[in-house]
Amino acid sequence: MHDPASSRPASVVVLFPDDWAPYSPTLTRLVERLSEYVDVRVYALHTGRFPVDELPARIYRQVRVPGWFRSLGLYVLLRPLLLALEARRDARAAKHVVAVDAAGAVAAVLLGRRFHYLSLELAHRWILRPLLRKHACSILIQSRVRLDYLVGSTPPEKIPVHLVQNAPCIATSTIQAAPSSASIGPRLVYMGSITPKHGLLPMLALIRAWPEATLTLQGALSNAAAEFIDQHAGDLLRERRLLLPRGYVEDADIGLFLSEFDIGLCLYDLKGSDRNNFNYISSPSGKMFNYFAAGLPVLASAHLGLDPVREYDAGIQASSLNVACLLEAGKAILAERDRFHAGALHAAQAFDFRAATAAFVDQLTDLAACG
Repeated sequence: MHDPASSRPASVVVLFPDDWAPYSPTLTRLVERLSEYVDVRVYALHTGRFPVDELPARIYRQVRVPGWFRSLGLYVLLRPLLLALEARRDARAAKHVVAVDAAGAVAAVLLGRRFHYLSLELAHRWILRPLLRKHACSILIQSRVRLDYLVGSTPPEKIPVHLVQNAPCIATSTIQAAPSSASIGPRLVYMGSITPKHGLLPMLALIRAWPEATLTLQGALSNAAAEFIDQHAGDLLRERRLLLPRGYVEDADIGLFLSEFDIGLCLYDLKGSDRNNFNYISSPSGKMFNYFAAGLPVLASAHLGLDPVREYDAGIQASSLNVACLLEAGKAILAERDRFHAGALHAAQAFDFRAATAAFVDQLTDLAACG
């Protein structure tokens, strides 16, 4: 049956200039929040790389990108134009436009619209800075340090800034204390994309050096990552000290799932140029905030984006990925587990997505339009 709401103009149009919208919790949570009050329509590129079936069609419009478009190397250069062409009718009629990252901002300007800027990735600052100063109605970004990097030490005047992390809404999260593991050994968990860059080898080394512990890797597992694990830790799989559940954990069940563990791992093994990539080292990890929401102490890398672990006394940031250092940190967390559990819950409240977006939602549901 045709949904009349899908054909009327939306109050808020979101321009998402890439194909990974289903894997952006910040985007989907923000859309859910705004949809409580106004009609929202999201225009997102669709290349066929990722499934989009779970995104409601009444909200999300998939802008299909032809294969030849990508093969000619035109995707990055021309995606703002493609997005603007598809969204032009709704974007021009909407009261508010939310532009995601630099390409989304360019698309909004092509449509002659001012925009609310949602920063997920830090790139193309030389394009963004003049656009933000002239066209932005507000800025949503993860942290003050990322804002300073993006716009310089002097932010655009009179533009509201909302610090919003990739964190769950506490009101809809299951927060429980993990039961004591004294009788069964420490239970470690990693929840996220399973790749070598995300600390896979150090995690395997840690569990090998900690005979009493088990490690559960929960997340998307590529064939290459599966082969890597089989090569480096096939024996740990057979001994059931390394576990690879195949099921998908729904957002509403993440807290309950994580409450079964003792330590959440958030390690990044950056190589080469990635070591100095500010976008990587300053990016707060979504898995870290899920651990917080479950009251789960965190063992993290000493990267800038993971500093909330230390700042909220929610775990330990290891000074290196050396196995001896990780083992020492893991045992130190268990020794003061109650303290770090309390710190994690404190951090969860501080970064609650609903509270962090309240002022922005008020701004977009106000009667006055932005540009």
